Amino acid sequence: ERQWRLACDPLREQDSKLIVKATNAARAYQIGEKMRQLEVEEHESRAFDEMWERDRQAKLGREEADATARKAMDAAQKSVLDRQVHEMHAYRATEKALMSEESAMLREQCDLERDEAKR
Repeated sequence: ERQWRLACDPLREQDSKLIVKATNAARAYQIGEKMRQLEVEEHESRAFDEMWERDRQAKLGREEADATARKAMDAAQKSVLDRQVHEMHAYRATEKALMSEESAMLREQCDLERDEAKR
């Protein structure tokens, strides 16, 4: 029967058309599947890009907040250190004034004792 079909031009032509039609249908199906797969991959890629961008923005926000907090902490620490330095200078000035006053009083006492000893 196969030889007879191959020998008969109209049947052979019809078989060829059916084969071409089946091949075209299979190819169209493959192309459709490939397109669907590409769409899925594109959708996944967009979703990943959006997640990555949100994560990047959140990280930038955290970095800015950290920098602001660091600046505030640095300013507070500098303020404390400036106050301590000011207090230390004031303490030293007070101590110096007290030593000078004590020295003057000792000199005066010495002078008084000398004057008394001369009498």
